[in-house]
Amino acid sequence: PVLAAPPKEGQHPQEALDPGGYPYQLFLPRGTTIRNERKGARWPLMIFLHGSGERGDDVARVKVHGPPKVADRDPNFPFILASPLLPAEEDWDTAKLDRIVKH
Repeated sequence: PVLAAPPKEGQHPQEALDPGGYPYQLFLPRGTTIRNERKGARWPLMIFLHGSGERGDDVARVKVHGPPKVADRDPNFPFILASPLLPAEEDWDTAKLDRIVKH
């Protein structure tokens, strides 16, 4: 299997981890790297579930309000932030959300 490149600092769209899963925006604060994680550095994780107005197929829409909007403007936002995108006409599925958290 081909390994994905490690995530970069800042906020970047991520593909769904599994078929039928949620694409998401991932924000990593300055100084967050996979290398730091292995040395024992820890960052709090925040999962942002958007409202019904952001549903659809454009993952950039989750940055319109709330923590993703703040993180987009502040590279020192002090959390790792995962902001999944819910497709239109669906409800949140905790198994899909758990997959993002575990990843």
